[in-house]
Amino acid sequence: MSRTLRALLGLSFVLFLCSAANALILDLDDCNSFGCQGSDVSLQVTAAGGGDWNVILKLDSTGYTGTKSGVVQAGFKAIAGASVVSLVSYSDGSWSTAKKAGVSSSGACAGPSSSDFVCTSGYANIQTDKEYSWNFLVKGGSVLDEWTIKFQYGNATGTNNGNLISAPGVPTEPGSPAPEPSAALLFAAGLLIAGARRRALR
Repeated sequence: MSRTLRALLGLSFVLFLCSAANALILDLDDCNSFGCQGSDVSLQVTAAGGGDWNVILKLDSTGYTGTKSGVVQAGFKAIAGASVVSLVSYSDGSWSTAKKAGVSSSGACAGPSSSDFVCTSGYANIQTDKEYSWNFLVKGGSVLDEWTIKFQYGNATGTNNGNLISAPGVPTEPGSPAPEPSAALLFAAGLLIAGARRRALR
């Protein structure tokens, strides 16, 4: 196989990997009708390999207009049929182990576990006007066409908690779209055939 053909096949493989690893994002900077009270929220899902997913949930409190001192629940719905969920890291505060349950006004992560929501409860002060993040690992399942971002504002004492954010939306692929995996594989197959014919003509 010629050096050029090997290089082109390598490029095809790289394009395929880039396409498979592309992130999807739901970025809501105008969600006051869903309870955001001036905050911006976002959710990003990226394939982690082996059917698993890296999920980054964010809240930017720069424009927060509410009266509560922090966030007491954080959650999302983006992946159906997950087998295991875990909270890998977070930027601020103290947070519980993630579980398959919904953010609920009746208690910390007290929503139904059958709803495909992921939730963690705790506390992070949001009066410092910055961006907060929660990083999750979701094992198994499939990405949904429509997502929901959920938070609940509250106070450090855990009492007198405020309204829920429940912001739905359709995720998009940020930046320029990468080639489809099928296109990259078709390109590679074409190169293999061309290479075989070239050798046969020698």
